[in-house]
Amino acid sequence: MKPLAIFFLTLLPAFAAAQALPCMDGDAGILKAEVLNNSVILHNDTVCRNCGALYSMQITSPGNHLLSWLQRDTGQAAFCLCDFNLSVTVDSLEAGIYTTFVYYTAAETDDTVYVGSISFEITGPAPFFSPSVQDQYQSPCMALGVPSERDPSGILQKIYPNPAEGKITIESEEGGKIFIIASNGRQLPPVEITGATTTIDVSALPDGIYLVRVVGERRVQMGRFIKVGSV
Repeated sequence: MKPLAIFFLTLLPAFAAAQALPCMDGDAGILKAEVLNNSVILHNDTVCRNCGALYSMQITSPGNHLLSWLQRDTGQAAFCLCDFNLSVTVDSLEAGIYTTFVYYTAAETDDTVYVGSISFEITGPAPFFSPSVQDQYQSPCMALGVPSERDPSGILQKIYPNPAEGKITIESEEGGKIFIIASNGRQLPPVEITGATTTIDVSALPDGIYLVRVVGERRVQMGRFIKVGSV
């Protein structure tokens, strides 16, 4: 990216209103652009998405100063919702007025959902037109709630000790898998449930709040624990 002065433009997003509360799955959030000579940072702030999701930002150009920004979900469904800020930096754009159409893939499916559009102008010179992703960003998220269409069928009550330093024990009435999800959406490898209690070593995890998802044979339960004591 060329390290030149930053110009903020008047934007024409299709969805410019702040996110409504409570958070609804797939909320468009706020679209805006930040132009740096012949580069642009496209922002999609306060989007409400699956809290277990990691997003890969993909940019394509159909031509005629049109861009397509796909936020591809590469995570797993976590049965909760989070507030994310997402952005992608696109370099080597020729001068002109651009419109970017924004899409994302819905959790647990390959369905593409239209978010809205962003308009911006590039005035700086470019040696050649070769739009490419130079950087992408996904903020940490905090769970905002459980979408009604994905009823977890229960709150996990028995996680101890909580807060925890070294190990946690989780009680479950049925077999299945345990998923631990950090506040930034990153998910640890699942742990198989082999008995009435499952003990998991969390000593290597950074301090913070973690979401626990127990996927059983008949229901899904959610809980949280606090990790403390990292040196």
